[in-house]
Amino acid sequence: MPRPGTERVLATSTLVNTIGNGIFAVAAVLYFNQVLLLSPRNIALVFAISALAEIVATFPAGYISDRVSPRLISLGATAVLGLLQISLIGVRSFAAIAVIMALIGLADGFSRTARSALIARVGGSDGRVRLRAYLRAVTNVGMAVGAAIGGLAITVNTPTAYRALIAVDACTYLVAAWILIRLEHVPVHPQAHSHRVTMALRDWRYVCLSLLMSVMGLHYLVLDIVLPVWVVLHTSAPKYVIALVFIINTVVVALLQVRASAGTQEPLASAIAVRQSSFVLCAACVIYPLSALTSVGWVAAAVLCLAGFVHVIGELRQAAGSWGIGFGLPPESAQGQYQAVWGFNSSVSRMVGPIFLVWLCVEHGFLGWVTLGIVFLVVGAVTVPLVKSALVKSALVKSALAEKALAE
Repeated sequence: MPRPGTERVLATSTLVNTIGNGIFAVAAVLYFNQVLLLSPRNIALVFAISALAEIVATFPAGYISDRVSPRLISLGATAVLGLLQISLIGVRSFAAIAVIMALIGLADGFSRTARSALIARVGGSDGRVRLRAYLRAVTNVGMAVGAAIGGLAITVNTPTAYRALIAVDACTYLVAAWILIRLEHVPVHPQAHSHRVTMALRDWRYVCLSLLMSVMGLHYLVLDIVLPVWVVLHTSAPKYVIALVFIINTVVVALLQVRASAGTQEPLASAIAVRQSSFVLCAACVIYPLSALTSVGWVAAAVLCLAGFVHVIGELRQAAGSWGIGFGLPPESAQGQYQAVWGFNSSVSRMVGPIFLVWLCVEHGFLGWVTLGIVFLVVGAVTVPLVKSALVKSALVKSALAEKALAE
């Protein structure tokens, strides 16, 4: 369990918030289509607008989080998200929906970036990876509970039921913001105002590492996007196996993510963890397509469940390694900027990844899956020497900042 105090408050707020996220993930598309009468194309467009707005907000959010307490930014953005979600209930026109979704994307960008900077600040160098692991485990539980609530309401299939789901989602944001009020004040770092706005972007090693972790992060989209399409188009497995693989993933992450993060507090150890995970993720990429080689439904389902289990084991170490690198290299006074870079590239990955992965794995079958596995291996191999180089640069920067602080 998270330690009492700041960590417990963050975990509770995250749990409440992600229950709402789970509800929205299940209900949003149906609400837009069945109640607001948007076409599938327009639904995709408003979500793309929201994603783009989130990306645009990332860099200013990081810069501001370094100069204003990340606690205040996180609290304010979460409360704004609740108000914006409520506004979706009364909206009617496509233009108004698009504007609200753009604002939601902007607020979400500020919320995510400030939350990462907050974790980096309150967790400290020895505890932030463990704290991030706790929060990820809590996130999975919250998303599962929210999805279950949303699924029950969807069976009613009435406009009132869908509006109720959106209202509950909005309330979870407001409650999560109220919980964050209990967080202790997080002061601005004394050296934060002396940094250039482009400091993180000029650190090419860190930027390259964030790009590499975005490529590694494509494995998340395998579960969300590729697996459902693969099961339907290429296997004889029953469709409920999609839910089974998701359940396996959720349960394993909830139970083992904190334990899997052990030993990844330092960037070099984290890079080694990423390299280890690349072999496991590659193995999963080889197992997934084997499900297409049999016409026996239960055999295909068993192969997919095995692949899903192997996948999540790799995911645990990759996630922990990524956090250790992302939190460990930046100077403490610029965590907001650096976490913005880390989050920006993952956001871009989520935008372009689905199209790329469907083309690679679904359209090209076994060869595409194996190619993806090889990509993971290459990224894992490159990560370790690049982190070694980044550590040298990071040590020089931190030493210079320490000398400047003493001089002042």
